[in-house]
Amino acid sequence: MGFNMRKSINLGGGTKLNIGKTGVGISSGVKGARISTNTNGTTKVTASIPGTGLSYTKNLSKKQAKQNKDTLLLLAQRDVEIINECGTIMNETTSVSTFFSRRKLYMEKLTELSELSKSVKLKGDSPEKKLKMVQKNAVKDINEFIDNVFNDCLDKISTLKRADAKKHRCEKFKNDFSSHESEMEKANIKYYKNKYKELIKEI
Repeated sequence: MGFNMRKSINLGGGTKLNIGKTGVGISSGVKGARISTNTNGTTKVTASIPGTGLSYTKNLSKKQAKQNKDTLLLLAQRDVEIINECGTIMNETTSVSTFFSRRKLYMEKLTELSELSKSVKLKGDSPEKKLKMVQKNAVKDINEFIDNVFNDCLDKISTLKRADAKKHRCEKFKNDFSSHESEMEKANIKYYKNKYKELIKEI
């Protein structure tokens, strides 16, 4: 038995990004009338009468197809903007929740861009190679973020005078990361727990 992978992402306004085993496409319209473009460049319009099984399909001209491909390019450009914005925020923030929410969005958009690159020509590095590199360096990147939060926590502890306030700051460090363990590898979990022990020694 063969298995098919298909994912449809609603982009709003009746537009959907369709990701399948053979590539990516985009479709727009309403129930009963849609226009779609797939990875081999074929653009078609489909009209149907819901509930009757009757439908009509027509391939579009190159000029009409180009308009739909331009939409894919705009989506790709928007993904690049979001990816760059997420990267900047992840590098600058010491908020654990912000880091992981932005990392999730970063990975989602990088995956989308990797699929879109199969249909439109993009400048710069291959999104697919970038995605693989980010996945490969996940443990190192998250550990570097843990270090940033650890150093920020140390600085804040040094300004506190009361022992209970220092302990509260240490517990916050631990609790913030523990709530995101599902988004980390075992090596990351072990690393932040060791850093928590180092913080406790500072009290």
